[in-house]
Amino acid sequence: MTTQARKIFDRGSRRKQALRVFFKRLFTILLVTTMPAWGSPGATQPIESIRTAVQDFLSAELDRNQENGATGFSTTEIEVGSLDPRLALNHCGQRLSAFLSPGARLTGKTTVGVRCEGRRPWTIYIPVNIVSTLEVVVATKALQRGHLLTAGDLEIVKQTAHSPSDAYVSALDQALGLEVKQRVSQGSKIRIDMLKKPNLVKKGQRVTIHSTAKGLHVSSAGIAMSNGSEGARIRVKNIKSARIVEGVVQA
Repeated sequence: MTTQARKIFDRGSRRKQALRVFFKRLFTILLVTTMPAWGSPGATQPIESIRTAVQDFLSAELDRNQENGATGFSTTEIEVGSLDPRLALNHCGQRLSAFLSPGARLTGKTTVGVRCEGRRPWTIYIPVNIVSTLEVVVATKALQRGHLLTAGDLEIVKQTAHSPSDAYVSALDQALGLEVKQRVSQGSKIRIDMLKKPNLVKKGQRVTIHSTAKGLHVSSAGIAMSNGSEGARIRVKNIKSARIVEGVVQA
C-alpha cells in the first residue's frame, strides 16, 4: 500500500470511530431521558395509590360509625369511581390523606377528596358510590287489621338503602305477638307505627282491682271502662262501691 493510500485509509478509520462514539453517546442520552424517574421531581403519582387511599379512608370511617352505632346497615360496599389513566399528578413522596367533601355523607353517591401535602401539594376529588343494604321485616302474606303476628306471617329480607331508618322493624322478635293496626299487603315492609301491643283487657270485661296503701293490700272486682294493652292506664268501675278508679293493666 502506498503512503498516499495509507493516509486516506487512516482518515476513514478515524471518521468511523468518531461516528461510533457519537451515536453511542446519543443513544445513552435518549435512554436516560425516556426512562421513568419515579424518584425525581418530575415523577407522577400512581393512579392505584389514589384509589387505595380512598378505599382505606372510607372503610375506616364506616367501621368507626358501625362501632359507634351510627349506622343500621347490615352490609356496605364501596365503589370507587374510575380515574383517567392519563392523569399526571406530581409524585407525593409521603402518605396521601383522604377526607370527605363538605356536606358529603357516607352513603349513596358522594365525593372523597385526596390531598398530597408534600413539597409539590395537590388535591383531587374522586366520585364514589357507597352501596348499603338493610335488613327489614316484611309480610309474607296479606294481613288484616287486628291480626296478631306469628312467625309464619313475617320474614327478613335485605334491601338496598340510601340511609338507615329506625321506622322499620329489623328483627322478628320486635314484631311477634304484636297486633297489626292497619291492613298490610303481602311483601310490604313492616313499620313500627303499624303495630301495637294487643289488648289484654276489653271494655266491659270483669277485672280484678289491686290496691296497696300503708302496707295493706286490697283486691276488689271491677268492670273495665275501655280496652287496654299491657302497661296502659285505663279507668275501672268498682262493682261494690260504684267508684271509678284508674289503674295500670298488668298481665
